[in-house]
Amino acid sequence: MNLKAAASGSAAGAWIAVFLLAIVDFTWRYYSGLTFTFDWLKIICVFGVIGLINIFYGNLGRSTRLASMANYAGLWIAFTITGAMFTYLTAHLQLPLVDSKLATFDTWLAFDWITWFSFVAAHPALSFFLGLAYSSLILQIIASILFFSHIGRPDRNLELWWMALISLLITSVISGIFPAAGAGIRFGAWAIKYASYLPHFLALRDGSLQTIALADMQGIITFPSYHAVLALLVTYAYRDQKYLLALVMALNTLMLFSIPPYGNHYIADMIAGACVDAASIALMRTTRPKHGARKLVSHAAAA
Repeated sequence: MNLKAAASGSAAGAWIAVFLLAIVDFTWRYYSGLTFTFDWLKIICVFGVIGLINIFYGNLGRSTRLASMANYAGLWIAFTITGAMFTYLTAHLQLPLVDSKLATFDTWLAFDWITWFSFVAAHPALSFFLGLAYSSLILQIIASILFFSHIGRPDRNLELWWMALISLLITSVISGIFPAAGAGIRFGAWAIKYASYLPHFLALRDGSLQTIALADMQGIITFPSYHAVLALLVTYAYRDQKYLLALVMALNTLMLFSIPPYGNHYIADMIAGACVDAASIALMRTTRPKHGARKLVSHAAAA
């Protein structure tokens, strides 16, 4: 019983963090003038089902693995909603764009964005696989929730979630203070297939977007690249899974190549994302429990 309490208690702090972020979002929303609309019935139904699964499979001891899957699925859904709101609020700061500086940095690195964009566009097979890799993040997160819950590693699910939250807060604040329209707009390549956040980003800047529905929220982070952040964090989460690590690393390496043409990002965005990763991982390594405590939590999920 104590072990199971340790496993559930580890995730309790994450739910508290989501609640605090929601408070920040709604308080800031009040002063920003932005309005967020929600389908509260759907939200209540989703989290109601998650709660029932936790009670039936977790609290009643039927399957801690299924309870863990539901718990972390709920955390990621809550994080996605509150985190997306936070990115809109930081983007609404409307500070001067830094595209010229980012483009200059790319030139210093001898990276020609428009050449790479044109090369990918001219090779349909390459474009197809890069597009698949770029859009695979959600599936990778779902797979990670299922896998780490199944093998009794809720600590790894928790670590990935916390690093995603920490890095989102860092990237959102940086992106709000140093916003960028992106390389596609800078170089006149408007056919950015997956940069669906661009219309909202531009509308926030010109003041034409004041009301945002939950179903339409994209998540607006321009610099650093949050896609690059998550690609590296997900790979890091599999660091002790020998065969899966090779597969995840290959997929996310392909994703990194897709980020400039598909994500409207400079190379500078990706390098900044890697720096955010390093900071998030370092913070987790200094605050996470010792190995013995992690083993207790892992055994709790398997009990």
